[in-house]
Amino acid sequence: MSLRHRLLAFAAFLATAAIVAAIVWRGLHEPADTNSFTLLADAFLNGRFDFKGCYDFECVRSGGKTYLIQPPFPAVLSMPLVAAFGLHVHFYIFYAAALTALTLLVWWLIFRRLGTESATAGWLLVAIFASTPLAYSVVRSDGVWLFAHVVGFLMASLAVHEALAGRVVMAGLALGCAFLSRQMTLFMFPFVFAIALTVQARLLPPSRETVVKGLKMGLAFSLAVGFYLFYNWSRFGLPMETGHNILAAQAATSPDITPLVYRLRDIGVFSKDYVVFNFFYMFLQGFHAQFTGPTMLKLEGLDPFGASFLAASPFLLFLFFCPRDRTIWFGALAVLPVVLWLLFYHSNGFKQYNGIRYMLDFLPVLMVFLARAVRPELRPAFGLLVTWGVLLNLATIGVLAVTRG
Repeated sequence: MSLRHRLLAFAAFLATAAIVAAIVWRGLHEPADTNSFTLLADAFLNGRFDFKGCYDFECVRSGGKTYLIQPPFPAVLSMPLVAAFGLHVHFYIFYAAALTALTLLVWWLIFRRLGTESATAGWLLVAIFASTPLAYSVVRSDGVWLFAHVVGFLMASLAVHEALAGRVVMAGLALGCAFLSRQMTLFMFPFVFAIALTVQARLLPPSRETVVKGLKMGLAFSLAVGFYLFYNWSRFGLPMETGHNILAAQAATSPDITPLVYRLRDIGVFSKDYVVFNFFYMFLQGFHAQFTGPTMLKLEGLDPFGASFLAASPFLLFLFFCPRDRTIWFGALAVLPVVLWLLFYHSNGFKQYNGIRYMLDFLPVLMVFLARAVRPELRPAFGLLVTWGVLLNLATIGVLAVTRG
């Protein structure tokens, strides 16, 4: 390794260490009563789906009761915290950090199964943690939105690992838990199934291996889908009602004045009116600091709608070098529906500042392809782009610390 490459690795290490230090600092100063999964976890411990009060905008009233519209699995993982420390628990950031460490271990095992060189695997791990929205998700896991991403990404990653190991039942269960954390991970099912098949397995006409593994994984995953439909029905009387339509109706009387409240009140949950805005933020928008004052020289903060996939995580450009096989098409089935859904959705992830947090719902797919794409001769350039993404995340945390406290 040349001196230049060593300096690059050292810079990435220092920036990543600084992000870890910021997580520790935030964890030590985490306030209580900010994450509504605490309330839902307490409700589960007491045999209920409803609870009193709410800590954020993600709760709705139905039938005289209060419910959280977020999927329930993060609350299940929160039950030990609530059982041990009560309703005023304030250890979500440290808990999310521990879950993320477990996620990185899972990815190390995945890269070993894929035959990835150790040096490349190291850069890929840095990319996953510190050059994507995952790092900021850990920093802000005191709220429901980003804690759900941490949990969902862990379970989706575990599904990939189990599929590569040929344990399709466990893969289906893990993906089901991911779905019960982040609904859009539903679209990962074809990809996870495809990587569980051996090279000899035929898709059309399906071989015996394809049928047997498909049934096993499908039945395991259907347990989560079935529970979610029951969960919705028991709360709102309709299996397909997640609570978002009720939330949109409640926005008309909400005391919160945010762009999302205006959108829900005046336009709705989904609309073609959102397409241009969401397209720009997903594909074109760069890292954007906001300056105010008569001379426009006072640093006020960062754009809360984030930055595009490639602006925040430029290493994704290396997907261009991914070898082409049948899993590419199944990967597209995991990514394209989420992107199309996002184009018409009222929220692009606000508030997120750098990157688009919804990328975490299909990032496991991209990382499998990147492990195949980053060959030794491409590794230095890949490391350079990863390091730039890490520095952007560090800058985000630093600017927010200065401007927001």
